Amino acid sequence: MAVDQTGTDYRLPCGRLLDDVWAGQPDEHGRTCRHCRTAYESLRALRAATEELIAETDEPSVD
Repeated sequence: MAVDQTGTDYRLPCGRLLDDVWAGQPDEHGRTCRHCRTAYESLRALRAATEELIAETDEPSVD
């Protein structure tokens, strides 16, 4: 996923701020824009992976 950095805001190629995509459920634009859909799905995968790591209770092996 390529993003352009403008100041401290990250914009997708469609012009939407990545923070806006992260903030909630996709709107009409987000449901039809390939850039927003890709970003949204990637952020959901990142959130799920982070939640799995937080929930992990096993101690790492010393092997």
